[in-house]
Amino acid sequence: TLIAVATWPQRFPEGTGTGVSFRAVPLAADPGEAGRTPPIAQIVERLAGVPPVGHFDSRLSEDDFWMLIPPLDGGESPIVEFPSRHALEMTCWMRDGRWIGRADRAAAAGMLHRAKGGFYLDPAPELTGAVVCRSRYSGPARVSVLQWSRDDFEASRHNFQREASLLDGGLLILTVFVLLTALINREWIYVIFAAWLMGNLRIAALSAGFDTLWFGHEIPPDWMFFVRRVSMASYCILTILLFSRLFAADLKQVGWRGLLQAIQWSCLPLFAGALILPYRQFLPLFWILSVFSVGTIVFLMARILMVTRSPVAVWYAISIAITIGANFNEVIAAALGVKALIGIFNSVTAALASSLMAALAIAEQLHQERIERRRVEAELNTTYEAMPIGLFTLDGEGRVLRSNPAMVAMTGAGSWYWSERFDDAGWRVLRDGLRRHGTFETELTVAGDPVNRHFLVKATFMGGQIEGSLQDVTERAVAIEQLRLMADHDPLTGILNRRGLEVAFNRLADRTVALAYLDLDRFKLINDLYGHTAGDAILIMLCRQVGEMLATAKAHFGRIGGDEFVVVFDSSDIAATETLCRAIIETVFVEPFQLESKAFSVNASIGLIEV
Repeated sequence: TLIAVATWPQRFPEGTGTGVSFRAVPLAADPGEAGRTPPIAQIVERLAGVPPVGHFDSRLSEDDFWMLIPPLDGGESPIVEFPSRHALEMTCWMRDGRWIGRADRAAAAGMLHRAKGGFYLDPAPELTGAVVCRSRYSGPARVSVLQWSRDDFEASRHNFQREASLLDGGLLILTVFVLLTALINREWIYVIFAAWLMGNLRIAALSAGFDTLWFGHEIPPDWMFFVRRVSMASYCILTILLFSRLFAADLKQVGWRGLLQAIQWSCLPLFAGALILPYRQFLPLFWILSVFSVGTIVFLMARILMVTRSPVAVWYAISIAITIGANFNEVIAAALGVKALIGIFNSVTAALASSLMAALAIAEQLHQERIERRRVEAELNTTYEAMPIGLFTLDGEGRVLRSNPAMVAMTGAGSWYWSERFDDAGWRVLRDGLRRHGTFETELTVAGDPVNRHFLVKATFMGGQIEGSLQDVTERAVAIEQLRLMADHDPLTGILNRRGLEVAFNRLADRTVALAYLDLDRFKLINDLYGHTAGDAILIMLCRQVGEMLATAKAHFGRIGGDEFVVVFDSSDIAATETLCRAIIETVFVEPFQLESKAFSVNASIGLIEV
């Protein structure tokens, strides 16, 4: 492409018509003369007293303008072009009053034709001399007259169509690409950007003079100015919306929220004006609100660049600045007549340049998102690997698809099924819980030596897979069990304490039971003479022997005092219970208790009642 631009011959060489000086005067329509054409001789006489000009500006006037074009030089039948895109209609006569032709946005007749953004006159060879034309405009028209040779004019028409096609096709493809990307990824900010690109295309078409077409299809004349108003208003609104959404986070940092809300609220009167106001009245409203919005966006963009220094913000700022600057330049040109830069810096050049900057901004944003995504993925991988809790992914059959090192340490490496480590019951509990609740938490126990292992499982069903965590809570389970034992058992002997006996007795409250009270005789002397260490050791041996004798009976043995014990028998057979109590006295207390080199004789008494 660079070689072609630099060295190869151009198929459509750039040509410019020769400017023609002409005389022009506005003639306000007389209500009494509506629909009638004044005598051409009278118009020629009026124009003869007006100095010739190279162009004139309509300044939003919709009155008729009369022009006197002098005889043209340049060979056989030169083409006369009236290039203003704001022209609504034109009728031409020879100076002697002979009608030449008429054209408007819908049709053309005679020697007047529609071309590019305006009209052109293709006179017959026999028509020579000055030409008088009446024209009417809508909008800030700059009226000029160009003389072309026939070949140059045809080349100019082809080049105009080519540029229109390139602009339409280029921006449309970019718009469709952005829109499809937005819909596939559900990034709605890009939907707004796609709409903004379409608005950019329409504004460029307006500047170039081919906004009367919608992708090669002619807009009906009755629709043309409505489409122009809506296109201009929509583009301004989309610019504000895109700016607000794109830099929402940055705008919270820089402040000035009131200014942003002000330009957002200005969209309501702007769009309302586009719907109900005539084009002539809408333009001043558009200019005023555009100047206000441009100033606000430029100020806020400068604040964002100062605070965030984001490359994305830089590219978007350049893109928006080019587009808005070009439109602002055209507003100044139309309102004040300052047209020094209009040929270089206009909506056509701005559409291409701003779209290029926007594409660079999108590329930079994708680059930043990719960097951030890789950073997050790296952090997640590090966390996944270093997490002290086991993390796993199962398929619908319970097969482990992924696991982190902590999970491998607890359950082993490789591909295995949940039921292999936690039996079929463990898999059914997890599967059924997830089916009912979607997210499930349970505790599983695995038989082990010397103690059982306990695992806390938290899992959720997502995307056809089970994502979860596994935590070894064996120490916690053992600690809880010890606390439970301490709450119901005597810490010295390990048998039930007073609370444990109450719990056991309450469970048997609806039955007939036997209650035995066991009291040691003069046990206090052992503690006084040999110390509590010896007494505690004897109590432990005593309780172990009594517990062994009660092992085959439905009984609960507990300590309620220093040397006082209670046995709750789950039996209504008082005779059998009495026999067992006598056996305890005769077996446990008949032989002395050996403690190192000493022997201690302990006697006891048992009382038995039926409850």
